[in-house]
Amino acid sequence: MQVIDVLHLGRANVSKAELKEKLGRMYEVKDSNSIFIFKFCTHFGGGKSTGFGLIYDSVENAKKYEPKYRLIRSAICKSFTLRYHLFKISHRFRIYLLLEFLVVTASQCMTIFQTTGYTGIITFINGGDFCSVHNCSGGWHNSLPSRNHENLS
Repeated sequence: MQVIDVLHLGRANVSKAELKEKLGRMYEVKDSNSIFIFKFCTHFGGGKSTGFGLIYDSVENAKKYEPKYRLIRSAICKSFTLRYHLFKISHRFRIYLLLEFLVVTASQCMTIFQTTGYTGIITFINGGDFCSVHNCSGGWHNSLPSRNHENLS
């Protein structure tokens, strides 16, 4: 492991791909995938960065000794478990949203039934009747703006 000091006057920082290419030319490395650069910090005021670098003989040796997260970061090894984990989280979140929607919808329906006193069966044909109820005293729809009123300006 080598400590790498990079002087980059006039630039904010240097990309890791550019550093890999430069190190590959300096040390005559055949495959740039066997170079690992990590933990770079730009010094206060800019112009200088410090980090660590490892150069392996081959990619197989790198796969053998490098931590899994660095292999994934350098795109040598793909992470199927990470993809599965993210899918599982998003699947759980989708189920949560669906259940939340159903609970809210059911509670709104119960509120409408209680305020209107409707005891019949709701179908798609008469379901729109609940949207046009205007005679409830103190209902939630009294606070909504009506299209029939003039705009006060």
